[in-house]
Amino acid sequence: MNQHRTHFEDLPNELFGIIFEYLAPHDLLHGFKKLNRRFQSILIQQPLSLPSNRSMSYKLYCNYLIKIILRYISQIVYLHLSERRAPHAVQQFIDNVPLDSQFWPALKAVTIEDVPRDVFETLLADCSFLANIQSLTLDSGFQLYHCDEYNECDDFGAVIPILNSLPELRSLYLRIVNRPVIYVNSTPNELASRMDIHQHLQILSINDCSRELLVELLNNGYLPQLRQLHVSITW
Repeated sequence: MNQHRTHFEDLPNELFGIIFEYLAPHDLLHGFKKLNRRFQSILIQQPLSLPSNRSMSYKLYCNYLIKIILRYISQIVYLHLSERRAPHAVQQFIDNVPLDSQFWPALKAVTIEDVPRDVFETLLADCSFLANIQSLTLDSGFQLYHCDEYNECDDFGAVIPILNSLPELRSLYLRIVNRPVIYVNSTPNELASRMDIHQHLQILSINDCSRELLVELLNNGYLPQLRQLHVSITW
């Protein structure tokens, strides 16, 4: 009786693309880089996601942020920036990686977790590389190392600059302490007057939102495409 054996390399390129989506970039590149021309051609087209650093050593995470991203920057579709157990890692990323959008044609989603307030302000100020992302998550919640730096911030000063700076956003998730990020010495009415109508945002989640911001967003037509809203209110 004849038995037909299928070898790993007999699989079609499309199936390899699906399999590779489940591998972290470090494992994928370490295992298949320079294996042969076929796999090399697959790898140079493979979308790459920088995973959370929760299960990484500090050395490996810094290797991701500087060396791997620099080499494969045009293929990065998801970026997780965090200083959880990785002090100064995101600052090294800022210092060594170009933040111009022309280098990030594939980037669609970013998570910024537990970074110093001044680092977040730098990322938002130099947001060219974020200009075309469709999803942003900002997490500076309780029990995170840098959460106290955001205690005196007002949510108008966080949400409005983000929405004005990132016109392609479809989803925005903010997990903050007391009030979201970036203190701005202006009244809510003055800040609201600077807000542009956002034509694409469909999902908004804020776990500590002021009543004033919620009313402003919903009553004045700033988010015409909004489909899902999840908030907890700060009184």
